[in-house]
Amino acid sequence: MICVRSELFDVRWLGWQSNTVTLQRAGWQLAVNHDPCRFAYQLSAYHPDAGLVMTSRFLDAAHVNEHALRRNPFGHTGRLGERPCFDMDHVMRRGDVLRTYGHIEPTQWMAFDARPAITECTELSFEDATSFFRPIAVPEEKELIVGPQTVDEALRLILELQKGDQARLREKARQGAARTVHAQLVSLAA
Repeated sequence: MICVRSELFDVRWLGWQSNTVTLQRAGWQLAVNHDPCRFAYQLSAYHPDAGLVMTSRFLDAAHVNEHALRRNPFGHTGRLGERPCFDMDHVMRRGDVLRTYGHIEPTQWMAFDARPAITECTELSFEDATSFFRPIAVPEEKELIVGPQTVDEALRLILELQKGDQARLREKARQGAARTVHAQLVSLAA
């Protein structure tokens, strides 16, 4: 199956509108940040010759994913004007300082190529998607028939059968408990 590898996104700033492909053709370098806590994407664009950096507001990832699911394999939704749009709200020139709340982590930003490219996509059938599931090994059920004795009698019988082992296990537990340090308190006061 053939599909388009890169999504086309609209970009707006102060009444001006473009898209990621046009920006890249005009010399802008693009990067995206996926914030898993907000479940949102943020776009940043940098133009080296103009000395400008633009950063968008966060765009809800559910909207982006819904758009991707609606489109056909060639990247068109069949409905105009419904592409996800990044609204740029910060623009910086060389020498500007932007004060933000929180911490901006450069490693969270990933550069991407906005040019649409046709690529091979694999189709996954329901049978393929479920092929790695295996039944859990469940032990065979054994029927347990208990006589008419009471719980106390059954417990007494079990302890009687384990008497030799119980004495050895209790002695081993006592010896191990005496030698094992489970926690140690250290005073930090000087």
